[in-house]
Amino acid sequence: MERVYMKKRSKRLMAIFVVAFVAFILFPTRFASAESVITLAPNETIEILGDGIITVSDVHDFVRYKGNTAEEYYASYYATRHKVMDNDERMVIQNTSGVAETVSIYSQPYKKVDHPALKKASMKTGESLEYTGGSDFAIPDSYESAYYRKDGTAYAYNPSQYHNHVSTFESAEISRAVFTMKDDQVIYGPYDTFKMPKRSETPAIKRVNMKKGDSWEYRGDSDFTIPGHYESAYYKEDGTAYAYYDSSFSDRFTKFLPGFSDEVKRAVLTMSEDQVIYGAYDTFKVPKVSTYPALKKVSVKKGDNWEYKGGSEFTIPSHYESVYYKEDGTALSYNDSDYSHRINNLSDAGAKRAVFTMVEDQDVYGPYETFKVPEQSKSPALKEMNLKKGQTIEFKGDTDFTVPYEFQKASYKSDGTANFYTEGGYSERFNKFSSNEVKRTVITVKRDQTIYGPYETFNIPEIVETPALKEIAVKKGENLEYNTNSDFIIPEGFTIATYKEDGLADFYSNWNYGEEVIKLPSKEAKRAVITMLSDQVIYGPYDAFEEPKRVQDPAIATIVMEPGDFLYFEDPKSAFTVPNQHEYTWYSSNGNEEKGISNSQANYVVDGGKKLSIKNTTAERQEIYGPYELLHVALLNVNGITDEDTVITGTTVNGASISIKVGTNVIAKGTAGSDGNFKINIPKQKANTILTTEVKPSNGNNSLSKQITVKLTPKVPNQPKVNEVSDNSTVISGTAEQNTVIDVKTSTSKIASGKTDEKGIFNVSVPKQKAGTQLLITAKNSVGESPIATTVVKDKTAPTPPKVNAITDQDTILTGTAEAGATVSANVGTKGIGSSVADKTGKFSIEISKQKAATKIGVTAKDAAGNSSEAVYTTVTVKPKTPIAPKVNAVADNSTVVTGTAEVNTFVYIKVGTTIIGNGKTDVKGKFSVAIPKQKAGTKILVTVKNTGGYSPYTTVVVLDKTPPNLPKVNDITDQQTVVTGTAELNSTVFIKAGTKVLASGKVDKNGKFSIKIIKQKAGTKVLITAKDVAGNEGTATVKTVQDKTAPTPPNVNKITSQTTIVTGTTEVSAKITIKVGKTIIGNGVADKTGKFKITIPKQKTGIKLSITAKDVANNESLVRSITVVK
Repeated sequence: MERVYMKKRSKRLMAIFVVAFVAFILFPTRFASAESVITLAPNETIEILGDGIITVSDVHDFVRYKGNTAEEYYASYYATRHKVMDNDERMVIQNTSGVAETVSIYSQPYKKVDHPALKKASMKTGESLEYTGGSDFAIPDSYESAYYRKDGTAYAYNPSQYHNHVSTFESAEISRAVFTMKDDQVIYGPYDTFKMPKRSETPAIKRVNMKKGDSWEYRGDSDFTIPGHYESAYYKEDGTAYAYYDSSFSDRFTKFLPGFSDEVKRAVLTMSEDQVIYGAYDTFKVPKVSTYPALKKVSVKKGDNWEYKGGSEFTIPSHYESVYYKEDGTALSYNDSDYSHRINNLSDAGAKRAVFTMVEDQDVYGPYETFKVPEQSKSPALKEMNLKKGQTIEFKGDTDFTVPYEFQKASYKSDGTANFYTEGGYSERFNKFSSNEVKRTVITVKRDQTIYGPYETFNIPEIVETPALKEIAVKKGENLEYNTNSDFIIPEGFTIATYKEDGLADFYSNWNYGEEVIKLPSKEAKRAVITMLSDQVIYGPYDAFEEPKRVQDPAIATIVMEPGDFLYFEDPKSAFTVPNQHEYTWYSSNGNEEKGISNSQANYVVDGGKKLSIKNTTAERQEIYGPYELLHVALLNVNGITDEDTVITGTTVNGASISIKVGTNVIAKGTAGSDGNFKINIPKQKANTILTTEVKPSNGNNSLSKQITVKLTPKVPNQPKVNEVSDNSTVISGTAEQNTVIDVKTSTSKIASGKTDEKGIFNVSVPKQKAGTQLLITAKNSVGESPIATTVVKDKTAPTPPKVNAITDQDTILTGTAEAGATVSANVGTKGIGSSVADKTGKFSIEISKQKAATKIGVTAKDAAGNSSEAVYTTVTVKPKTPIAPKVNAVADNSTVVTGTAEVNTFVYIKVGTTIIGNGKTDVKGKFSVAIPKQKAGTKILVTVKNTGGYSPYTTVVVLDKTPPNLPKVNDITDQQTVVTGTAELNSTVFIKAGTKVLASGKVDKNGKFSIKIIKQKAGTKVLITAKDVAGNEGTATVKTVQDKTAPTPPNVNKITSQTTIVTGTTEVSAKITIKVGKTIIGNGVADKTGKFKITIPKQKTGIKLSITAKDVANNESLVRSITVVK
């Protein structure tokens, strides 16, 4: 009954299994879980649908389709992680590793398919394909290409391309392409879209080998590239040269060079080196060989001279001197340092011939057909004259030369006066006078130099003793008077007053700068006084500059007028200028008055018996000025008083009546003494009272007046009031008691001091202080120092604009640096898109939404004090695509270099874990070779490449075990053993051989020991023991010779009698025979090569027992053969 139940149960289980299996086959996607791990057998293919993440454990081919278009594909791709981004995408993956591999699929339906991921075709070196579009494939290694337009001309061609995908043409002009393989290789493409192009009978590229010196004549009817250096000459239809070059490099000829005129009809091209010319096979027509080269060259030495009259064309490539002569023999132009010029005519209109002198050895060259070598010239281009600093020459208009560097010059008329002079001449040609009035020019050089001119027209000028200029050093404040026809220049500031013959002023000025002085005597002025405003050197033409005499009195006098002051002029010869607003009153001799207000500068002359009073009606002091000899004023000086004083003093006109008023009220009167001094008693006045002192001269003229303010008796000043101070302030301002000293200190030192003005205002210059610094300000007078006013320096300095790192349209973090602690804000237009606070190192990181490419983001920084920086702008760029994962060749545990291929010109990084063990860069073909230290077998090496778009996915390579095990350590083997023992690499397999025959093998245990059974081996047999590790690496053999541990059989002994003296018998070859009686040896010997022995013994008595043994060469001794002596 139990057997029947089990049978039925087995049938039900089988039925369930069959149904499940059929369901899996028909509906495989129903069985995919959240993460599925599938094992693919070699060459098996799987298709995954929709977006997701797929991880492949080993080498594989893959294609990623979007709809029916292959977006990405690759052959023999290493273990990697793929991302499928859209639901309408699918991924086809084929296991090409040769062993089973796993595919991990996250949340995606999949199915196995019965075709490969890629379609492939083998190509041999030199085979060609013609491609007209409509297919999608990759050429993984080197190849040549030529792209043709519909009209059959070549659009482009390349003799050396590497690893490209071919799907569409880069231009609509291209109609077909030819690709020629440079390596044996397998081209491949997506299984669904790769249509094999037809084979081409012609290759992509045609090549022609050219030797250095070979020449072609080219007429624009071919298309080719000269990859190296060459020389060229391009000719017009009339046979003249359009252009020529002695060193061209790597040009494509489709007609003539780009930018050339249609005038060019042919060219001669000469190779400067051995090279291979190439072009598209269908359009490269080899030009005919030219019997002459592109260029003619002539070697010239330094100092060689040519006379050129036109009719030839050439280039002087390096330095040379030149002169161009007119028909009358004079020089049109010349140059002491020409360089690399093309000579194809006489360069200047009017030149009839030229002379060229070489300044260095060089090769002059020109078009072979039009370069006619000029005649040698008997004379050089230029003549030279060396002058030392300070030497002087005289030019009289009869020569032609150039002074190349700094000089002074003075040009004179026929009457000896100077026409022009300068102390700062530089690089001037002298071949004629600047004016018909000039009769000679004197030139003094200011540095050692060589003057030069045309060889044929440069007559060496006379060196003279007197320099071009006379120079006189004067000090600030010195006064000069002159009244002669002297001619000189005062280069810096001065004041001047000129006087007429009657003593009145002709002209005066309180400020002049760098002017030529008026020549005297003039029509009106007869003498002048000049006062220097700085130390300086005045100069003039040596022959026309008479040194002025030095005098005591200055050119200009000045008088300071305080607000409200009066000045009274009564000298009949006064002249002066009032610079600002004022009130004036004229008095005639009969007492009539004329009053007025002038709102600007006014000039006055007091003469003819008139008198004039001036009042300063401004709120500021002003300084009137005039010729020192003509500025006369009736003075009134009143000394200051305080609220404690009862006497007022001063000086005025002698004998004048004096009244002291407060407002209109007279509070005291007095009279000036004969010396003009006065002293008048007054009652004490309150501080700040305004006192008016009126003076009426004894001659009855109009009175003068002056106001003074009663000052407060000095006391210790009150605490100053200080205006706000910031960290960019260079002046501290405020108010305190008038005329006090202001000191500014920090906690450690005084940093500045100043003074309040009459209104108590101070402005003290200070160095900038750091924000937060506490400043201590006091006011000090003769009595003492005020209480301290403190102020803290405020932060008013805006942060420096932030430095912003580049950002792409894929970034959501904006980073950079700014002032530590500043709030950094990002804006697009007026809209804020994010902000953050810079950390203590100044770094900031702002989260933003992705921005479109070309968007301008403005970034500002605001510090804790609320100061905002200027905005800096960064433009969002398109993020470059990251490279695909590199293709990495196998790495072994004895490798010191990792090789492979990746995107060209990317950086390669090789890691173990997080440690970079090597880095490098791919070459122009995408290949890389990066040095690394040796790694242990089984180590996982991660390889990634980086471009401006970021890092590629990692390619993981497991280090292969290519290091064979060390020699096994083997215990001795004897001819009695059936087991070989020893130690070797853990988990390796030990092989035991005799010659090439394997006797046995066995595994090494976890302790590194092995014990392997063998059949007994003969003594002397050489046994080879090797270890092969799990990676298949077999090490060098340990050789063991089988030791002899087998004793010989007891010797066979012939009959021994009492008369025997020679014992004979047989035993093992070469065995040693020992014969004993008891323990006494009575004889011994060695068996011969046949095993026979003969040993002499003494006669033995009948009945004696002899013990006979044999010992082989390995010292193994046989059992005893006992023989009894018989009669």
